[in-house]
Order: sequence, then structure tokens, then C-alpha cells
Amino acid sequence: MVHDAAYMDLVYDGRKPQSFLATPGAKDIGVEMWSMSKTYGMAGWRVGFVLGNAEIVERINLLNDHNRVGIFTPVQAATIAALEGPQDSVDERVDAYARRRDVIAAALPEPIVCEGTFFVWLRLPDGLTTEALLLEHRVAVAPGEGFGPSGAGWARLSLAVSDETIELGAERLQRAFAAVAA
Repeated sequence: MVHDAAYMDLVYDGRKPQSFLATPGAKDIGVEMWSMSKTYGMAGWRVGFVLGNAEIVERINLLNDHNRVGIFTPVQAATIAALEGPQDSVDERVDAYARRRDVIAAALPEPIVCEGTFFVWLRLPDGLTTEALLLEHRVAVAPGEGFGPSGAGWARLSLAVSDETIELGAERLQRAFAAVAA
């Protein structure tokens, strides 16, 4: 079992993250992969770690030895500082994402479910496509189809932008959804 824990700390509404490895016996059968990119905003730095079953961790380490020579020393220092330092920035980031999610949710006619992460998935109403959102309403979203066949009819919207961008996007989404409903 491999648990992708990259978004584990980005949960809203008082929820607490739960590690797969806290389950009795989990360390016998699996690992948890954790990334600095989501929790600490270190996207693109390619720093993370794996915890859990010692044999699996060692095999992943062997694989990485062949893929990477080492991580740039300042990136390692930043990783240590992020993990050992104050965690206020994580709380602030989570609060910002939750606030932005709420702005998007308030603008849409149907409720959305987003309990964490910095993406919101939107079900597009009939007659509205991601292409139309971009070309006609100037809202850039990722087409759901890019994430597999079950993504058809959906769009993924990032909350990792400024509050001003979210507010403008929410206004444009509201107009786009209203236009197809009319």
C-alpha cells in the first residue's frame, strides 16, 4: 500500500489529518509518501520523504539513488527549516485556501465539496465547457478529462492564487454559470 500524503496537512473546517501509518499493522504492508511542495509551498523543489515499511523504503531509496545524485544543499536547509521551524505559515496557508474555497462556493448555484487541498472540482453544467470558460469568460481551469475518463464534465480550479484573483474568477464563474442556466 502506498499512501500519497502530499495534501495531508491541507484540510479545512477543523478536520485533522490522519496518517495511514497510524493504523495498526500499516507499517507492515505499506509506506506513506510526503511532499514539501504542498504544505510548505515548495513546489518544483522536488523534496519529500517516505516513511513506513523498511524494506519498501529501502527499495525506493535504491531507485532514487539511480535517478538523483543529490538535492541542492540550500534546498535541504530550507526543508529542515520548514520542518523544524514555526508552523504558523501552514495554518495561514490552510486558512487562505479555505477562505478562497468559500468565495468560489458562494458564487456557484450548486454546492461544492472541498474538504482540503488547494484545488476545487467544479461540475460544469450542460452547455459550459472549459474552453468556453477560458475563451468567453476568461477563467482558466484544468479540464477534468486530463485526469482520466471520470473527469469528463468537470473542471479543476486552483486556490493557489491571490484573493483578488479568486474574487475576479468567482464573479466570472457566476456569470458563466448563470448564462447557461438562462
